[in-house]
Amino acid sequence: MGNRFSDEELTAFLDGEKAHTPFREIEKALETDEELQRRLQSLDINKNDIAKSMDMLLENTPEAPAFETQAPANENSGWFRNSMIAACAASLIIFSGIVGYSIPDRQVDSWREYVAAYHYLYITSTLSSVESSTEVAIAELETVGDAIGKQFQLENLKQFAGLEYKRSQILGFEGKPLAQLTFLSKMGTPIALCIIRSGSNEQEAISDTTMEGMASASWARDGYEFLIIGGKDQVMIEEAAKHFAALI
Repeated sequence: MGNRFSDEELTAFLDGEKAHTPFREIEKALETDEELQRRLQSLDINKNDIAKSMDMLLENTPEAPAFETQAPANENSGWFRNSMIAACAASLIIFSGIVGYSIPDRQVDSWREYVAAYHYLYITSTLSSVESSTEVAIAELETVGDAIGKQFQLENLKQFAGLEYKRSQILGFEGKPLAQLTFLSKMGTPIALCIIRSGSNEQEAISDTTMEGMASASWARDGYEFLIIGGKDQVMIEEAAKHFAALI
């Protein structure tokens, strides 16, 4: 199912180019199509790297011809840029072998960056349709808790004003289970609280930052690392981090 949209359409979707992509169809498909979610995440992570690498490639090519380019000064410029990036990806690999240049590997600092890239794909409708009974919610939490060795109380997740608890699931990072607990804010903003074993008892105080353009806060204690992320309201995220740090 994830192959019904072209890379050009998906990169245009990422940049909000509604005139050049079946925007609503992609948005709807993302709710259920995991393969499409993975493709979109991959394009979002790599498109800037490809563009930068193309610039570096031209700068380092021996006797490269000098020329100037100018993006069309109209509404098609974003779509044109996205199409060129997608089309150049394959040719870049071949061309790099000719001139002896290779694309540097993307450096990822930690599991938090992968979580941020994944959560970036969430929209309101990803979680708004989730309606679980108390029994199902408790069973989900028990499964997730068993996976990472930490138990959760459903009532503790419902106490923070402004966030509606929706569901929990098990993700993974480098062979280790990663717990994701999701919420919706009153404004319909998806929020995720993610937890992974750290293998260390080092304590880290709550630290605020921005990841993938979203407000986030992280901390570590008792052998676990935590990240809460979503939306633009840094104050709300900080308060939620303090709340959950005291209860989980």
